[in-house]
Amino acid sequence: MVLQVLRPGEMAGELGFIDGLEHSAAIRALNNVEVFSLTRPELEKLLDEDRIWSIRSCAPLCALCTASCGA
Repeated sequence: MVLQVLRPGEMAGELGFIDGLEHSAAIRALNNVEVFSLTRPELEKLLDEDRIWSIRSCAPLCALCTASCGA
């Protein structure tokens, strides 16, 4: 079952950074992909050190929260 197809630059697994819970889904690539992965401590360090990245990462997280609330 396909729930979503990610496009270049889109995030997956970001909900775990918000609620701290384990992943609730698996991700499978349909073809070759390049993946950028961060642990929670790595993300927190990046958010602390890079203000621009911090601001840019807020939009997809806010969209996810809005969608999950049904707004």
